[in-house]
Amino acid sequence: MVRPHGLLRAGFPFLKTLGMRRITNFPADVAFGAEGRIYILLRTEVSAEIRVWHFDDAESLTDQLIGIGGLGKDAGKMTWPVQIIADADENLFVSDEALHRITSFSKDGEFMANWGEQGSEGGQLNGPSGIAFDADGIQNRRSQIDSVSFGPDIEFDFRGVKAGPAILDCYHDYLLGDVALFEAAMSAQEEGYDAVCIDTMSDSGMNAMRSVLDIPVIGPGRASYLMALMMGNKFSVVTQWDGWIPLYKKSAQEYGMNDRLASVRSINVMPDVANLLGGKEEVVFPKLVECAMRCIEEDGAEVILLGSTTMHQAHGHLAENLPVPVINPGPLTYKMAEMFLGLGLTHSRKAYPKPSVPKPSMVRDMMDAAAKSADA
Repeated sequence: MVRPHGLLRAGFPFLKTLGMRRITNFPADVAFGAEGRIYILLRTEVSAEIRVWHFDDAESLTDQLIGIGGLGKDAGKMTWPVQIIADADENLFVSDEALHRITSFSKDGEFMANWGEQGSEGGQLNGPSGIAFDADGIQNRRSQIDSVSFGPDIEFDFRGVKAGPAILDCYHDYLLGDVALFEAAMSAQEEGYDAVCIDTMSDSGMNAMRSVLDIPVIGPGRASYLMALMMGNKFSVVTQWDGWIPLYKKSAQEYGMNDRLASVRSINVMPDVANLLGGKEEVVFPKLVECAMRCIEEDGAEVILLGSTTMHQAHGHLAENLPVPVINPGPLTYKMAEMFLGLGLTHSRKAYPKPSVPKPSMVRDMMDAAAKSADA
């Protein structure tokens, strides 16, 4: 594998080339903060630091970029950092494979803490290659429930995947998403659940789930498209990132909706799959309203669909500021699941035949192995 030389590319398809040799040399990873801030983790044999840059401000790319950390073994230093992530308060956390520890900084670059040492006991790590805030991510998605009400007999559990794609921006990621979500849901019926709601507009794994489950399986992509046609004749998808546009066009073609899809427009803000839109309201919400108005006035949309369940925090603002209905895909699936159960309905076995030779153990073993891989 050829080592990268001073380039950091954001997005697929191509969005923008960020960086230049010497200023962002050997980028290992990036994290995204509010107002377009990007934290670039740089790593070589003789240097290790985080540089802070603003996505929309190319003029700020100079030698004066804020540098955080530095090479070394002391507190607040790094030797072979591998991954960087930011929490809801924009505190930064870096996994260091060589020092067998996690190092944290504030968004202003102040060292906060180190934890971990080499070993296999509690509080010890062995070459940590990654880090994630699973509980926070699940909680941010769980908050979609707050926007709708249910009968007293309805309860929701949220389950993450063991491993999966980073951002669902290409066919490589679509395949990984299908397998990851299928494995997470394939035993839901045996576990006593009455329905499955998929938490991504890609409807990842939906067809496979329906082939092995008798309980209702609701995908927000298909549900949103069909719901839009109950309220208007043409709809547009408003999303936050250009990299997701092919996904909606793919779904529209598969569901026979090409002639009803007025447009897909994006504000082109990189997604933050952990914090979602939290902390970005002042920047993102006005852009989404402007984008949706163009769909309505220029493209003829009569209904607007949020392009991702990760955009649910923007629904109330858009609904108040747009002259057409706005569909929030996640809560829509919850209410549809409740409706299916109330009516005693589920998907057609004629449309989704059961497998002649089910192989659940193979799928489970695949995902167990994936969870241990370096790029899980």
